[in-house]
Amino acid sequence: MKLTGSSEFLHELWPSVKKTLNYVFLKWDTDDDFVDSEQHVTYDIELYGPNPLTTILILGAVKAAAEMALYLGEEHSASLYQKIFEKSFNQVDKILGNQSYYEQKLDDVNKYKYQHGQGCLSDINCLVNN
Repeated sequence: MKLTGSSEFLHELWPSVKKTLNYVFLKWDTDDDFVDSEQHVTYDIELYGPNPLTTILILGAVKAAAEMALYLGEEHSASLYQKIFEKSFNQVDKILGNQSYYEQKLDDVNKYKYQHGQGCLSDINCLVNN
């Protein structure tokens, strides 16, 4: 709606947005904090454990969905998505922050191929808000 000016387009896409988020919540969250799991990414790999790349992308999607739901008059969905956003947002610094940037947290970064572990991906803004 914000980019196209078309609420018709938003109404058309909304069922797919909700379906996609439901998949994320069911398959990509292992412990109800919305910060970690096994997630396939556009590098054609899986990221494991708490990681900033997928977490920040999910946070953006959930925040956008909360605003879309509110616009569409779906207060229950808007409230649910806002609560999920706040819960995850509040966990990011605690789980992923190292006082300088957000990093992937794995006990053994070499257990899986292509994990970044301690380090910062250039795709995202990983600076911790201090």
